[in-house]
Amino acid sequence: MSRRFFSSPHFVQSLLAVLCVLTLTFLWVLYFQQQARSRDEALEAASAEHLNLATIAAQNLRQLVDRAQAVGKVARSDMDSPVGNYRSLVRMLAEDTVFKRMDLYGLDGHLLSASHPGAPAQMSSRWRVQLDEHIEHHGFTALLQSPESTEAGRRLPFLLPLVGAATGRMESILVVQLDAGYLATLFEHIDLGRSGMMRLLDGGGGELLRVSSGGLVMAGKPLAPALPQAGGLTGEMLQSDARERYQSLYVRVPQRGFSVVVSQGYDEILSSSRQIYQRQFVLNLCMSVLILGAVLWILLGLYRRQQAFAALEQAQQVNQDLIVRLEEEHRRSSHAAATDHLSGLHNRRKFLEIAPQALSDQCGQGGLLAILFIDMDRFKSINDSLGHKVGDLLLQAVAGRIQGLLEPHDQAARFGGDEFVVLLAGERTEAQVELWVRALVQRLTEVYALDDHRVHSSPSVGVSLCPRDGREVDELIRGADAAMYSAKRAGRGQYRFFDASLSVADTQVE
Repeated sequence: MSRRFFSSPHFVQSLLAVLCVLTLTFLWVLYFQQQARSRDEALEAASAEHLNLATIAAQNLRQLVDRAQAVGKVARSDMDSPVGNYRSLVRMLAEDTVFKRMDLYGLDGHLLSASHPGAPAQMSSRWRVQLDEHIEHHGFTALLQSPESTEAGRRLPFLLPLVGAATGRMESILVVQLDAGYLATLFEHIDLGRSGMMRLLDGGGGELLRVSSGGLVMAGKPLAPALPQAGGLTGEMLQSDARERYQSLYVRVPQRGFSVVVSQGYDEILSSSRQIYQRQFVLNLCMSVLILGAVLWILLGLYRRQQAFAALEQAQQVNQDLIVRLEEEHRRSSHAAATDHLSGLHNRRKFLEIAPQALSDQCGQGGLLAILFIDMDRFKSINDSLGHKVGDLLLQAVAGRIQGLLEPHDQAARFGGDEFVVLLAGERTEAQVELWVRALVQRLTEVYALDDHRVHSSPSVGVSLCPRDGREVDELIRGADAAMYSAKRAGRGQYRFFDASLSVADTQVE
C-alpha cells in the first residue's frame, strides 16, 4: 500500500509542488527581508543626518537669540542713561547685518523709539499675550514670533522683555527684526535633495519660513499632522502634504519659542535602495519563471495519468454535491422541527433539549440561572372577539418583544397557546433578574397595533431560580409555572418568584 502511494502521480506532484514552494518562498522571503533591512538602514541614516542638521540649526538660532538678548541689555542701559538717546542701540544695529531693525515699545504697547521709520505705533496685542504666556513659563527670555502681516517681508521678529535692574520687572519690550535671508545663506550649501526642506516653526506650531532647494519661502503650506506640543525636545514623525509623505526630524526650543524641523520625502530617501532592489526583483522574477517552467514541464509528463484520476474526482464531486444538498435539507428540516412556526422561537421540544446544557454550564461556573414562565392575560377573549388572525399577530408581536430583550446567553421558546418560557443565563444577580423581569412586564404591557386594532394585554410571569429552587430543568419549569399562576391570581401584569409555599396545586386557576 505504501509502495503504491510513493509511486502514485499524486505523491510526485505533491513532492514537486512542495520543493517548488519552498524554493520560491526562500527566494522571495530573502529578497523582502533584505529589502526591508535596506529600507530601515536608509531611513535610519537619513534620520541621524537630519536630526544632526536640525540640532545645528537650532543652536545657530539660539546663538542669534543670545545676540538679541545682548542687544536688549544695551537698550536697557541706554534707557537708564541720563541722555537716553539710544546711540549704542543704533550703532549695534548698523554693525550687525543680521538684525534689520529694532523697535522699542512700552508696557502699554505704544512705540517709544524705532531704528527705522514706518514702525507700527502700537504693538500687536497678539504678540503681547503670547509674550506674557512665554514669560510665565520660561521667565524674561526672548521669544520668536510670526510676522503680524505679509508687509514684514523677509523679517522674523524677536520679542525681548527689558527688565529694570532695580525693580526686577519688565519695563519695556524691544522688538528685534531678524533677517530671514541670513538663515537661507547659512544653509545654502547643504544638499537636502529635491523634496528636502528645513522649516522654522513658532511655539504654536505655525510655520515661519522654510529653506529648500527652491530657496527661501516665508510661511509655506504646513505639513500634517502638526508638531506635538508635549513630549521630548527632539523626535521623529511622519508628515505629509497633498503630494507625498515626509520623514521629519525636529528639535524644539521652548525657552525661545521656536522649533526647527528637517523633512525629506520618503520616496527620495528610499530611491537609491529601490533602484538596487528593482534590479534584484527582475533577477528573482526570472529565476522564479525558470523554476516554475521546469516544474510545469515535469508535471506535463504526468498529465495522461491524471486524466483517469480527474474523471474519478469528477464523479466524487457529483457525490459530494449531493451529500451537501442532503445535509442542507436535513439542516432545514431539523430547524423546522426545532422552531415554532408562528413565533419563530424555539418550540417546547428544542427548548427541553438545549436547557439542560445551559443549566450545566451555568452551574459549573457558579452562576445564577432563571426560568421564566409567561402567560398572556385575556388572550382567549382577544382571540375569540377579534379572531384567530389577530390572536396570531399578538403572539408574534409578544415573541418579537421578548426576543428584543434577550442577551447572547439567553434562550426563549413558545410552549403552546399563549405560554412562553425564557431562560436567563449570563452573569446576572437575583436583583438584576428582577429588573429584567420588570422590564419585560412593562414591555409586554404596552399597546399592540395589530391589523387596524389597538389591543391591550399584559403578561403574568413566574420566575424560578437555579440552584435555589431546583437543579433540574423540569423542576424549575414546574416552579416557574406555579409562580406564574400565583402572579395571575394577584391581578394582571404581575410577576412572582417561586417559593416553598407554592405547590403543583397552585398551577390550577381557581
